[in-house]
Amino acid sequence: MQLITELNKLKTPKDYISDGRTHIFPSEASLQWFIRKNRNLLIQASALLCPTGRTLIDANHFDEVVYAVGTNALKQDSSIKEVGALLSSREAV
Repeated sequence: MQLITELNKLKTPKDYISDGRTHIFPSEASLQWFIRKNRNLLIQASALLCPTGRTLIDANHFDEVVYAVGTNALKQDSSIKEVGALLSSREAV
């Protein structure tokens, strides 16, 4: 039953945007750009899945990556190692 609940949380990119995130990603193209730029990090964080040949988003994990990338961008030193460390520290809390 827990697994089914988790699978129900997966969203298409379009649904992810329309679920209150248009202020961050005003279009599907902007979301696709973010995914291209941060693909490895998103996969590492289990934020992107492709179980049936189409991309699905785990919204909670994806939001964590967006937050970490955004926080790191303000520091003007956006290396994947630093963002990964930020994500790990947030998971420990």
